[in-house]
Amino acid sequence: MARSLTRAALGLALAGLCLLVYVASNPERDNLYNHFVWQAAAWLEGEAGIRYPVYAERPGDPENWYFQDVLQIVGPDGAPTGRALLPFPPLPALVLVPFVAVWGLATNAQLLTALLGALDVGLAYWVLGRLGIGPVTRLVATVFFGLGTVLWYTAMLGTTWYLAHVVAVACTLLAVGIALGADREALAGVPGAGGSAVAADDSEAPTGVRFGDLLRAAGRLMAASLPLDPRAVAS
Repeated sequence: MARSLTRAALGLALAGLCLLVYVASNPERDNLYNHFVWQAAAWLEGEAGIRYPVYAERPGDPENWYFQDVLQIVGPDGAPTGRALLPFPPLPALVLVPFVAVWGLATNAQLLTALLGALDVGLAYWVLGRLGIGPVTRLVATVFFGLGTVLWYTAMLGTTWYLAHVVAVACTLLAVGIALGADREALAGVPGAGGSAVAADDSEAPTGVRFGDLLRAAGRLMAASLPLDPRAVAS
């Protein structure tokens, strides 16, 4: 139990560290390309199309007249209706709905992207714990994922396209982690697949000819390629 709590605290610390880096990397967020905020607002208004084009009446008011990737909705007479459709997937806007319900069009989607990026780091740490690799390799791989890949740039910038990327990464990691957990549960009572019970320690996860095998093999290969103590890698 103590070991599990320690590892959970380490995962939270890594996510918090990356959050600080993401936020500090982009202190001046203009929040210009916030298509998903407008889409969430449109849904809350009971509309599929966003209000477009919108010009700020006062400095600092929300506007979107500069959006290029929109399809204006026209009426039967061919005149614009003041609404437009966005070509982007809906899930990021759905994630923003609760925030837009509170802060409206002033919702800072870029800051929320940094928060979601930190969540991705925490999810990566969780998934790696299910691969049967050692704690040092798990730590190094998580740090590399959060600060050594394009996730840093996308989470830091947080414009429309990158918000979608960060949300997709979270969903992917969550799906992989759940699948690995299902592998361990299914193998719990299979002879020759790790015994009659699933080990409580993530580093002792059973193996078998299932979805998780490929990922566990990749984890062991990664561990073998790093200058780490091979005894820390689960056999």
